[in-house]
Order: sequence, then structure tokens, then C-alpha cells
Amino acid sequence: MTPDYSRFLSDVMTAAGLLSHGKRDKALANSLSEFCVAERMRMDAPCRAAPLEGAEPVSQPNTLRDGYCIMPMKLTAENGAKGALSGEFSETKFINCPECFGDDECETCDGSGRIEISVPVSWTTIKEIWAKGVEHFAAAPKQEVK
Repeated sequence: MTPDYSRFLSDVMTAAGLLSHGKRDKALANSLSEFCVAERMRMDAPCRAAPLEGAEPVSQPNTLRDGYCIMPMKLTAENGAKGALSGEFSETKFINCPECFGDDECETCDGSGRIEISVPVSWTTIKEIWAKGVEHFAAAPKQEVK
């Protein structure tokens, strides 16, 4: 096992521990994501280097309207979306204070009995939101002019 891979596994364990306690570390998440992207690029390099069989040069490039770009129809780990978007979005939730349950004067919740936590939006929810956006903005088929 390489030192880089060993560090990656250690970072994954640290991130899992933080998440299990409702905490997150953006720098650690970015580090993990960068390592995964670099590994993926390294593994895909032979495929990108091989020429496309039977491919012909493009004579008329497709153009997009201003303000538009080409995006994948679905988000997957394989297209890099999971690494890029996981941990980017969160919701604020209120939970009962685990220290006092609202019964005492408490430094954690200032006696309110509730604390505010930030909960990451699940990967499933991110994909559902993306799919709805794709459905809404999908290009309609070109109409034939008669």
C-alpha cells in the first residue's frame, strides 16, 4: 500500500468519525475528493490516450445559446459529480439538547432545550434535485420546418 493510499484511508476514517457526530471538515472533504479525482484520472488515462476507432473530425461544431452549458443527464460517482457535490449542501435542523433535554440551565443550549445542527443534504436528494432540473431544462426536439 502506498503512503498516499494509506493516508487516504486514514482520512476516510476521520471523516466517518466526524460525520457520525454530526460534524464535518470541508478541508478534509476537499482533500478526499481531490485524491479520488486524481486516482480516477490516473486509472482512466489509458482509455483517454487510445484514439477513437472510426471517428471522423467534426466539420460543424454544435453551439449552445449564451448562458447554457453541456451537463450530464444523471449525477454519478463515475462522472465525478458525487465527489464534487457531496458535502456541498446542508440544512439547518433543530434537535433536543443531548446534555439537558430542556430540563436544566445548560451551557450547550442556553436553557432552550434545543440546539441547531447542520445536516448534509443526502446524495440521493442531490440526485433527485438534479434530475428535476434536467427534466425542466431538457432541450426539446427540433421541429421540422415545412
